[in-house]
Amino acid sequence: MVVINPTNNAFEYIGEPILLSKDQEIANLSLLIKSMKEWLKRPENERLSTSLIFTNYDKTQRGEISSGQMVTALGRLGIKLRESEV
Repeated sequence: MVVINPTNNAFEYIGEPILLSKDQEIANLSLLIKSMKEWLKRPENERLSTSLIFTNYDKTQRGEISSGQMVTALGRLGIKLRESEV
């Protein structure tokens, strides 16, 4: 379940993080985005969007976040990346 934490206005996943792809490593940004879109299509994630997720971390509103912020954002959504994927 994904909820918003009112303390920090961040989306958070309640449960164990899951890999976006069990069958293959995510080798590039295009595959990461494709995998995230597939994850977001799940019925339990119907209220989320990639924009909503990352806007929360783009405090400077420059349209970019650091890799650390990305890992944190995905982790809060219950998405776990392999070290090689980061």
